[in-house]
Amino acid sequence: SDSVFLFRLIISYYLEILDKPKRRLLMAIRKAFTVLCRTGIPPSSLNVAAADTAAIICCRYRTPGDETIPPPLFVASSTRSCYFASAPIVSSGISSWIELGAN
Repeated sequence: SDSVFLFRLIISYYLEILDKPKRRLLMAIRKAFTVLCRTGIPPSSLNVAAADTAAIICCRYRTPGDETIPPPLFVASSTRSCYFASAPIVSSGISSWIELGAN
């Protein structure tokens, strides 16, 4: 599937980047998006959430080719957790949702 391919692409770049441990995950995701944009795939929307021991990265991205904005991605937090969703949800302990910017 497309999700499995993207996951494998991010992981392969992640394993290659050894000299910047705090930026490793972000750099791997950026490299994967760059490769996708160069392949000439039809425009598509991507929501990605990944974490390692140094960072949590969540983003929404639209590959080039049309003017469509990426799908929404919202973040909220509680005392002990962080939540990501494509739409705000109502739940005890979650006070407010923030929509993340595109790309």
